[in-house]
Amino acid sequence: MATIIVIINMAIISSTKSTYETYDIMFKTLTTVLAAITVLSAANKAVFAFVRLSIKPIT
Repeated sequence: MATIIVIINMAIISSTKSTYETYDIMFKTLTTVLAAITVLSAANKAVFAFVRLSIKPIT
């Protein structure tokens, strides 16, 4: 889903800006997306670990 949005953005940007600017924006977008995915997966792992720890004593 996110990839489709990024591709659409690239198409819009490339039609209005120069090649260098397009690559610059593309790189920034990719790094932002990668950072967001990394943060989300780390948060997920932390939440799962916390849930597991809090469930163990109860059962």
